[in-house]
Amino acid sequence: ADIAAARLLADEAAERGARDCLQVHGGMGFTWESEVHLHLKRAWVRAQRGGGTTESEELLATDLTV
Repeated sequence: ADIAAARLLADEAAERGARDCLQVHGGMGFTWESEVHLHLKRAWVRAQRGGGTTESEELLATDLTV
């Protein structure tokens, strides 16, 4: 359960950080001249890898209800 919670927090932090970075860089963050957009794409892929967040959420919910 601790690992599932840590994974959920890490995935959320990675996506939020990448979105904030894109907001700061504005339109430049979406161009190929800047690698900012790649961080958001990597955060999305990381969140979906290994079953996605749904699997971690279900594991954490099961552990909390027991």
